Amino acid sequence: MKRLLTLILCLTLVCACGTTLGEMSGGVQAFESGSDMLVMCFSATDNTWDVAVKIAALTGADIFRIEPEVPYTSDDLNWRSSDSRANKEQENDSCRPAIAGLPEGLDGYKTVFIGFPIWWGTVPQIIKTLIETCDWQDKTVVPFCTSGSSGISDAIQDLKAMDCGAQICEAGRRFPAGADEDEVRRWLKEIGYLKEEAGMNRMIITIGDSELTVRLAENESAEALKDWLASGPKTISASNYGGFEKVCPLGVRLPSHDEHTTTQPGDVMLYASNQIVIFHGNNSWAYTRLGWIEGKTNEELRAILSGPETEITLRLE
Repeated sequence: MKRLLTLILCLTLVCACGTTLGEMSGGVQAFESGSDMLVMCFSATDNTWDVAVKIAALTGADIFRIEPEVPYTSDDLNWRSSDSRANKEQENDSCRPAIAGLPEGLDGYKTVFIGFPIWWGTVPQIIKTLIETCDWQDKTVVPFCTSGSSGISDAIQDLKAMDCGAQICEAGRRFPAGADEDEVRRWLKEIGYLKEEAGMNRMIITIGDSELTVRLAENESAEALKDWLASGPKTISASNYGGFEKVCPLGVRLPSHDEHTTTQPGDVMLYASNQIVIFHGNNSWAYTRLGWIEGKTNEELRAILSGPETEITLRLE
């Protein structure tokens, strides 16, 4: 299945010609760069699109603007009116506004950033149309949003509840209108997707016949882990625990900055400074994040990580 077509402009071309991010407009629809990352964005007032363009430029991702088949008018978006289209859509959980010109498929993309404004505390219904229309198997979805004050946590949980087959990244971010490039850059650096660092920020975990790709976090603990692996692959013991995790003593101590966390399938955490814990279920405890497994469904993670293997091998990609 063919990749997204280039429509109107290629971001890499305009950036090379000296166009600044601030000069990019909503007229840019999509481009093809050969990236394995894609930014998909619904933006009724261009606030979220502005962030999406920055993410695409800073990660090297392709970008696609989600346009409703019937465009929203200012009256449609009037949240003060109980009769406005947006209010009625959000009140009807089965409402799925049609999308104009969706791509033929997402083949070749491992990571998809999905951007949207927060409407009534969560995702606009048109995002649910997107989730239910496309095939998300073996992909990582990284949500981002804009809002005046509402956070992104409820939106992330609603996306996860749709059980689309993707790994939904818990490190999604809410941005204010007019977020500057430095703020977007800091977030991408934190989650390991910044273009100049992404190529050296992955670890491979081999378990039996399976390989898991881990996008490492940007913190002192992950840096220490990379330093430890710089001399070559390390094979360590592993054991199943609690029906939701595989615990792997490192044999060395890494710096840690534990925070109370409710883990999700695919989380890779440091426990007690000397154990890697790889999750295929949920647990609430104090951990330091090391990274996230990419491109595996919850069912695949459970099958791989709950197996009888007593060793794993870690190496840098």
